[in-house]
Amino acid sequence: MIKGFACINPRAKLGDFAYDAGTLGDNEVEVKVTHCGICHSDVHLIDNDWGISKYPFIPGHEIVGTVAAKGKDVKLALGARVGIGWQCNSCGTCEFCKTGMENHCKQNQPTCVGHHGGYADAVRADQRFVIPIPDALDSAEAAPLLCGGVTVFTPFQGHNVGVGAKVGVVGIGGLGHLGLQFARARGCKVTAISGTATK
Repeated sequence: MIKGFACINPRAKLGDFAYDAGTLGDNEVEVKVTHCGICHSDVHLIDNDWGISKYPFIPGHEIVGTVAAKGKDVKLALGARVGIGWQCNSCGTCEFCKTGMENHCKQNQPTCVGHHGGYADAVRADQRFVIPIPDALDSAEAAPLLCGGVTVFTPFQGHNVGVGAKVGVVGIGGLGHLGLQFARARGCKVTAISGTATK
């Protein structure tokens, strides 16, 4: 049994919950959760703001932990420190999965929509969505990178934004403060744009 904190109804407080995860699949990894960030998307799911929530469910998709169990085809080592973000599975065979765009797969499986997430002692995911965490990166700092971080990093990488580029970041809250750091680390000239001078 996996124990966690679940939302039973829209806008309800999280409460104790346990579920039987069943037999571990050949390509599945069970991760013992040590850290899980709080993303505003979790709040949207708890409140069913998007109309896609399926109750009861355990939120949490900025997950860091260690490999506690693995299917027979999993290459990750037991005990390895890993992370899981928004998506935990996809079909693996469609045109999108074959080109590294699994988020467009019609069968993509979000980590906490129709699946239990990381506000738990363990979580499961297909090995393709379980990412090794470098030793130099602290687990608490790594967790938010698995959603907010990758959200703002992807356009830098996809558009080859680097040294000398002028980057403006509008809104320097949860995502924006990461965007500022990525832009600076990539050698960009960075401007932060905020509605309040206190930030």
